[in-house]
Amino acid sequence: MRYSALAILPRLLRAEDAGQYVGCPGLLGRMVKAGWIKPLVQRKRMTLFARSKLDECCERLERGEFPEGGQDA
Repeated sequence: MRYSALAILPRLLRAEDAGQYVGCPGLLGRMVKAGWIKPLVQRKRMTLFARSKLDECCERLERGEFPEGGQDA
């Protein structure tokens, strides 16, 4: 049986994958700096974000909010 990639999305995403999940790594950085989300695990070589929290951030974007406090702010 073949599985869709969407059917097996992990609950926790590495920083690189989380950046792509929300659209771009720069946007993820803005979300973190604005306090919208924080990593569940942050160690020297491992940073993990909860997919459910990333979904909440994306919903805020859909409502017209934009994270302040990014690189250009």
